[in-house]
Amino acid sequence: MPLLADPALLVIDLRQPQPFESPFGWGEGQSSAARSLDRPALSARATPEAWGLEALQQSQATRLQFQDTIAEVRDRWIRSNPYLYDALKKALRFIVEPGRRVLEIRSLTGHLLASVDPSEGVGVEIGAKMVTLAQTNYPHLRFVTAAPEELELNEKFDYVVFNHVFDTVDILRAFERAREHCAGRARLVVINYNQLWQPLLEWLSKLGLRAPFVEPNWVVEQDLRVFLGLAGFRVVRTYRFLLFPKRIPVISWFLNDGLGKLPLLRRFCWMELIVARPSP
Repeated sequence: MPLLADPALLVIDLRQPQPFESPFGWGEGQSSAARSLDRPALSARATPEAWGLEALQQSQATRLQFQDTIAEVRDRWIRSNPYLYDALKKALRFIVEPGRRVLEIRSLTGHLLASVDPSEGVGVEIGAKMVTLAQTNYPHLRFVTAAPEELELNEKFDYVVFNHVFDTVDILRAFERAREHCAGRARLVVINYNQLWQPLLEWLSKLGLRAPFVEPNWVVEQDLRVFLGLAGFRVVRTYRFLLFPKRIPVISWFLNDGLGKLPLLRRFCWMELIVARPSP
């Protein structure tokens, strides 16, 4: 069964945008105008109950509409968290060989795809506005608009990077489509947040310290392993990193490069990269 978002959960009210400014700022070198933006308000209003295909279509439409409202400011969230994204890019470069054909599903503004230096890079995003921004940022790469569950490029890649799996409506179907785009010895890299941090991450989104999302599908590693197996993948390894995702001299190094590498504490790290390959 695909993992569906519960329509009774909190949803984004797309009708009432409100000016929002993070009390902690957006990072160095940004003006007060740059720190202020219109952001959809969080609402406790429940959506009308829907089931099956109708529920999938409603959730996909809501995610697309919301992404269009934040597309132009998405890079601000990235620039305001350089420590986290630099660590993620470093981990991806360790896994993905440079000069290979790379497909990134849910590529956002294209910064992760560009960081792995592909010989040919293709990014897939659900919204045309985000795709236009990514193509402007990285004209040497190619970006297309498509839902992960409906992806059909008729191409094969050496690496497939699946970002924002928690913001995917039908995870199993999306993995099946990713499988169809894998070359024989390809690797799939799934980027996921550790579910243990779910309450804090949702709180940070409300404060403006993390980008908000529509009804995330919080999934644990074991659930992703099941979906990957059903889609025709075999998990090779899981990487965990970032016990503390902000840069504080000495403290960040001690927590991430010291305590964060211990077997027991590694389970509490924020980020998970699950590497899988197609089953024979």
